[in-house]
Amino acid sequence: MSVPTSTIPKRAHSTSPPPPAVAAAASTTSQPAVKRAKIEGDDTPSAAQPELAAPAVIEALAAVANGEGAVKSQGEQKKEQANKGRKGKGKKNAKGKAPKPGGVEEAGAFDVVEFLGAERVKALEESERNWKKESETEWGFGANGKDIEVRIVGMNSHGDGLGLLTLSGETQPTRLISVPFALPTELVTVHVARHEPDFLMSHGDLVAIIEPSERRKATAEELAGRAEPSEELKAVQQKFGDRVQCKYFGLCSGCQYQPLSYDDQLTLKQNVVRKAFANFSLLDPSLVPAIGPTLPSPLQYGYRTKLTPHFQVPPAHGKSGGKKSQWKGKGKGVEAPQPTEPVEEKEWEVTIGFEQKGRKRILDIEECVIATKVINDAMTIEREKVKANIGNYKRGATLLLRDSLPPRPEGTVKDPSGAPSTEAHVCIQDHHATVREQVGNVEFEQIAGSFFQNNNSILPSLLSYIADAVRPVGAPPRDPNVKSYLVDAYCGSGLFAISLADQFDRIEGVEIDKQSVQWAKKNAEFNKAKGRGEIGFRAGNAEAIFDTIEFPPDQTTILIDPPRKGCDDLFLSQLLAFNPATIIYVSCNVHTQARDIGWVIRESEKKAAGTGKKGFWIESVRAADLFANTHHAEGVAVLRREL
Repeated sequence: MSVPTSTIPKRAHSTSPPPPAVAAAASTTSQPAVKRAKIEGDDTPSAAQPELAAPAVIEALAAVANGEGAVKSQGEQKKEQANKGRKGKGKKNAKGKAPKPGGVEEAGAFDVVEFLGAERVKALEESERNWKKESETEWGFGANGKDIEVRIVGMNSHGDGLGLLTLSGETQPTRLISVPFALPTELVTVHVARHEPDFLMSHGDLVAIIEPSERRKATAEELAGRAEPSEELKAVQQKFGDRVQCKYFGLCSGCQYQPLSYDDQLTLKQNVVRKAFANFSLLDPSLVPAIGPTLPSPLQYGYRTKLTPHFQVPPAHGKSGGKKSQWKGKGKGVEAPQPTEPVEEKEWEVTIGFEQKGRKRILDIEECVIATKVINDAMTIEREKVKANIGNYKRGATLLLRDSLPPRPEGTVKDPSGAPSTEAHVCIQDHHATVREQVGNVEFEQIAGSFFQNNNSILPSLLSYIADAVRPVGAPPRDPNVKSYLVDAYCGSGLFAISLADQFDRIEGVEIDKQSVQWAKKNAEFNKAKGRGEIGFRAGNAEAIFDTIEFPPDQTTILIDPPRKGCDDLFLSQLLAFNPATIIYVSCNVHTQARDIGWVIRESEKKAAGTGKKGFWIESVRAADLFANTHHAEGVAVLRREL
């Protein structure tokens, strides 16, 4: 059931609300082994969808309204990259890079509109003034940035506090500033760090909390097995609240929600999903059901089964192969001027850990409180190995630490009782080694470097929720004469397909990565049992991913769990052409999830026109807390169509 690319309706790359000039067009536009490190550097917001997007988003949407900027398939993207390589680098856009779909900039554009107001944003946009330059003049930036007092008025979807800035001479705010680790209602001192060329957004570093939120008084939860808090942790708790359990909080870019009670965290993530669908789906609010309560994680600390700490190597000294170093001054090949006095070389500090918030700098992390004990124990050993052998590395790298059951002996037969394993866990550091994990009564093996959900503790309840969604409580028993089918797209090593096998008669997992398909087949064979449906896995072709699926659509559920960027037009058009009875969409990026679901709802309604039946509707949507204490929310949505 392949779909000619010429028939694929275009879908907006940026689904920000259209400005008045392009509203009509946009509304009808469809839409250890190591690896080299790559280091990148409100509580009740308005329910109404903004009428105007922030600067760069407006321009992106205008292009979409003219038939440009649709989300492209992987093949199209690779072709574009190849063409760019042949043509050489083009000139950098003076207004900066386009926002990443569903990323912090695009989500931030909606925050700007919400807190400054649509009319205010429009007035600022239509003026001839350079707001970035004026902001730099008034508040400075970087090392020369000023320390200013800011009242926090909300929180963005990435866990940062938001405040308003007003330039001298203005009576209304001119920018929004994000302040990591600050909470709504607080008065804080902020060091101004930088100003975006677009989006009317600035960024700052939290210096001090002048008036703390009552939320920081949440009851502390001491970690089991931990000794008396260190002096560093006590200092962090003094500033941020007693509930914080990590001495790196306030510097490390992870675990933004630590000061908050767990109930508060779950409510915030519910609101993140609500805002995502209000802003990114482009659906009428009546088509989006009330967002369900966030599915909680049984563990809030010590749950993460995979860590990838980074490190950099010291600058090279005297490694020019005997040649004199070249000075990048005037004149090619001119020898660099030599200092008249000896230069004192600073001792290089080897830091192994994660990025500092807002900096392209690696913090030295000795312990990660959300990782399992097995991983933390192994990290201590691996850190010492790296420091002892740092001279052997030619470049920075990323370590792999995976929590695993010990290797399964050849010929092992699965315990039919499905009882939890009592084996001592081990830490795997080799990307090519095999890791083994038990989820409920199902066991999986895969390559250590491959993807698998990192919070084992919540997976049984997540799978149970999906199973209940497939067959709701109170529904009549399944007719044994009517077969049911599941297609697990993006199936990886088979987590959903194999775990849900008792809900369906036949299951097919589809995956583009052939190695993952082999592991999925092996896992399906090991977990075979009476009462479980027949499971098959196959390598799919992106251009015809459902072509070999012969299940009747009216009896088929399709489950998708794509990467953060979401689905491209090619995949969604094939999904719509297959037209399953039910779609279950699991996503680690609720913004691109909302964008994709909005597209499916609109396009299916067009497809159903004249048939007398409804297209797809959203039956339910909620977050699952796969990453407790962080801002990340895993979206789970169920779509049905009329049969």
